Amino acid sequence: MVGADGAQPGVAMPANPTTGTCFRRPFRHFPTAVMIKQTTPLEPKALEYSYHAPGIGLVLTLAVSGGTDRVELVRHSPGK
Repeated sequence: MVGADGAQPGVAMPANPTTGTCFRRPFRHFPTAVMIKQTTPLEPKALEYSYHAPGIGLVLTLAVSGGTDRVELVRHSPGK
């Protein structure tokens, strides 16, 4: 998988990490994932984005306001 103009996927990390800094390498890049913006009248300040990849399903959910939740796919077995 490659990005624009042949760019390869990479890992972003702090140049000067300190104790307690945490980062992870992404499991996989899904260039055809569909992003869904989720809101609810029950919590008007809550905003969440979820990403769904064809043939796989939900791969990432991010709460961007009203919380800090993150749910991501860490393992996938094709055909199961």
